[in-house]
Amino acid sequence: MTAVQRRIVRVEDLIGRRVCDRSGAVVGRIEEIRVEQRGDCYEVSEYHLGAGALLERLAIVRRVLGRDAVTLIARWDQLDIQQPDRPVLTCGREELKREHQ
Repeated sequence: MTAVQRRIVRVEDLIGRRVCDRSGAVVGRIEEIRVEQRGDCYEVSEYHLGAGALLERLAIVRRVLGRDAVTLIARWDQLDIQQPDRPVLTCGREELKREHQ
């Protein structure tokens, strides 16, 4: 990726945003963003979406709620954030990793 292609998007502009699939259906909200350090830089590795991600972020466990919540995990390349106010999946919903909380 060249310096021209790379741009800065602030985390606060993404957290809580609804993510839609290519057909416009809502997949979930961005609740958490995971990063990895590479040298002196940090790069996004994953976006956690949905109710399970919110419960994870708020540290609420399943036994308190009495039910499972699913976190959808999108790799950095599975989410188009060119328009931070309208993030869109670059893949099908079925391609996202699922984690049960």
